[in-house]
Amino acid sequence: MKISKSAIAVALSTGLLFGCDFDVTSSDDSSGGGDIPSSSLSGAYWELAAASSTSATQSTDLPNVYVFDGTNQKYYNDDNSFGTYVIEEKAYTEGTDGSIKFHYYAADGTSTEESGSFAISADGVLTISGTNDGDLTGTDQIDNADIAAAVKAANDASGVNRLVQIQDTNAVKEDTGELRIKFSDSGNDIEVDGDAIAKGKLTVDLVYQLDEDTEQVADDTGNNAYVSFYTAAGTSTTNLHGEIAFEYKDSGVGVIKYRNASGDLTDTNGTFELGEELAVEANWDDGVFTFSVNGTEYAPADAVRDGAAVAVVALRLGDNGNTTQYELLGDNLNIYSVSDAGDETLFSDDFESHPVGQALQDNDFYNSNSNEAVVIEVGSAAGGDEGDADDEGDTGGDEGDTGGDTGEGALVDDFESYTAGTIISNASDSWITNNMKDDEFGTTTAEVSTAQSNGGSQSLYLEDSNTDSKPFVGREFASESASGSVSIDAYFPSANEQTTYINVGVGKNNSDRYFELRQTGTKIEYENSADGDVEIAQIEEDKWYTFTMSWTAAGIFTVKLNGEVIADNIDQSILGLDSANIPTRLTMYTGNDSGATNKVYFDNLKSDLF
Repeated sequence: MKISKSAIAVALSTGLLFGCDFDVTSSDDSSGGGDIPSSSLSGAYWELAAASSTSATQSTDLPNVYVFDGTNQKYYNDDNSFGTYVIEEKAYTEGTDGSIKFHYYAADGTSTEESGSFAISADGVLTISGTNDGDLTGTDQIDNADIAAAVKAANDASGVNRLVQIQDTNAVKEDTGELRIKFSDSGNDIEVDGDAIAKGKLTVDLVYQLDEDTEQVADDTGNNAYVSFYTAAGTSTTNLHGEIAFEYKDSGVGVIKYRNASGDLTDTNGTFELGEELAVEANWDDGVFTFSVNGTEYAPADAVRDGAAVAVVALRLGDNGNTTQYELLGDNLNIYSVSDAGDETLFSDDFESHPVGQALQDNDFYNSNSNEAVVIEVGSAAGGDEGDADDEGDTGGDEGDTGGDTGEGALVDDFESYTAGTIISNASDSWITNNMKDDEFGTTTAEVSTAQSNGGSQSLYLEDSNTDSKPFVGREFASESASGSVSIDAYFPSANEQTTYINVGVGKNNSDRYFELRQTGTKIEYENSADGDVEIAQIEEDKWYTFTMSWTAAGIFTVKLNGEVIADNIDQSILGLDSANIPTRLTMYTGNDSGATNKVYFDNLKSDLF
């Protein structure tokens, strides 16, 4: 199992990496994809206001702050409950020329989309110039502990999780990817005699996997991940008290090793899978080093290189002479001092208090020799559950080979229980049909059919053979759904000359739409009445495809085709469709009011909204 970062984000239990389903897709997110987009705005909690305004923050009120990660903005506000943030998330854009287009929130909580240019001064003041509200200025509240705690609580409540992503991609610098903790550094608040721990313990949750966005050459050199424990003498191999290594050589199975007293990596006969969740615990004492991975204990007699107290701990990836196409993800990092009285927690970080995109070498918690260790987020509302990438369908595969189990909610209807040839609204009261015609202009239908199916023997068939109308079919959700996900399989015959539509909204009319997908020939688009429809995929006709639309309470849409994200971070508010149409139903229709040439088949409706 692995963390997919096409959109790095989704569906994690509160604040935990382990003990839950964490097959997600960067907003990655984060992110959009795996790597956090380069942005001078990221890694900060920006308190923004019009340059001419004065702060009216009450003593019990936290400043409302903006977090930018390169593709998404989050607005944390406690307007309704002082001291407790809620999150509003929207897509935004910024250019390398300093241009920005984002949503700004006024004092009354209303938001407007603003465009301008931004700059950050030497003393850290952000100025956004040229907006409709004039110049906006802001400062980074990253050092405000109350804000950091409230952000963490809001993220926990919304199901997002932050962790550290370690990479080794800089061939010029010739350094490993590393997250380093040096006990003598003042910023981490570790207080131990002699700045070292004689008897201690570390726990951390790790995932070692292929970086989906890698540009590194795939080879078998410099790919290892390490958990390293150094003495005060230095951070070379000779100064190791002990070291755990995870070695992977594209063989399908990784090997768990340790560094022996001679400095050689030694096989434990333990293995791991790429993308597997690894719960790591290490214990050390004078002349002793033992560890466990997912409960399997390893206690080699020759695991200690230097038996002195531990002064530096590092999570590392790669080596100085190579780059690697893999990444190491870490969460829930804890360091303890162990004594007869029990374990004393000296250091703990679940990464929730760090802004997304923060490079941790710039954080006082971590040593400045940390490198390519960046905070990312999974479970982001903008993402959508990517599912396990290993199980994703093959876009445009053979008929019948797609649209199976996508994991996009419960199966609502596969149309197998109805009598073929029956209008679907007659077969089931759950379905609504409109414009069922048989008149001088021709016929339309929305009926159960045996002509095509994606599993089983039946599907829902729509046909427009009427030059004055077109058929609609819809199904109501159980309640208004400010956020949710709907998946349905579709088959588009190559003889079609018109468009087929799938949307969520409040009715069948154009004015009722909230978000709409369109298929015309080999082209898949989403409706953008404001700036023109946006093409997001090319398909082959006469094949089955699974379409999934997911949306957040902030109006951010993700679209998948056969389980793969083809569009994300789509902001409903800029599409020219009514943002007041909070979805209450799914609607499909085909053809137009003048042509008579379209057919489409639907199957396997899945969602938890009905």
